[in-house]
Amino acid sequence: MIQIDNYAYKSKLLNVDPKGKLIFSISILSICLLMNSPSVGILTILLMGVITIRTSGISMKKYIKLLGIPLAFLVIGTVTVMINRYDVNQSILIGFHVGNFQYGVDELSLSQGITLITRALGAVSAMYFLALNTPMIELFEFLRGTRLPNLLVSLMELIYRFIFIIWEEASNMRIAQASRLGNASFKTAVRSTGEMISMIFIRAYKRADRIFMALESRGYNGEVRFFKEEYKSARKLYISTCTLSLFLIVVGLVEKIVFKG
Repeated sequence: MIQIDNYAYKSKLLNVDPKGKLIFSISILSICLLMNSPSVGILTILLMGVITIRTSGISMKKYIKLLGIPLAFLVIGTVTVMINRYDVNQSILIGFHVGNFQYGVDELSLSQGITLITRALGAVSAMYFLALNTPMIELFEFLRGTRLPNLLVSLMELIYRFIFIIWEEASNMRIAQASRLGNASFKTAVRSTGEMISMIFIRAYKRADRIFMALESRGYNGEVRFFKEEYKSARKLYISTCTLSLFLIVVGLVEKIVFKG
């Protein structure tokens, strides 16, 4: 998460209005999910990957690693959806016999699995564009201009801040344990991990209490305020949103017409 935030602050779109980046990302994500098309999903993955790499500066290797994180969970979840029970005489692509039935994958379940994976990865790639090009603070500032309660946005900001605090505490404790051979064996590693988890919450609670006292001493009344920044117009992003959205819709419609025909 820290690396993602670093890329967001180095993005070529850093000074562009976050509203435009949010609309672009949400529009592509919505079309990818609603079209229910593997072609649209694959095109979304490729196009959003190219756009994200060019704007955020992340290398292709690291971007593929980021996509690999959700892909691993998707493959595990999709395999369970694809495998079904069939009669012994029914034709399937691959499977195995258990008693009077066979379990495996047929053409329909394989198609459904591919569609599910491509749709999900397309949606993830659209969100990666937003995450790698927009710092979270800018998103919070944009949300303040919506109808969301200020208390909710402030809580989101504080929770986001504490993710990094907990991460820092865990990293320091992991280094300290490693220097004392706390992970020398499986038994000591399990014990060290348990101690680290318990101490993280205690330290995080104490640090949160100190931060809250510091906020109250500075006039905190339930709302965290930041200076508003001036952003460049997101006109090009709006044009890209319309163009890319129309292209994906056309591809999805053509695919449905061709396969139905």
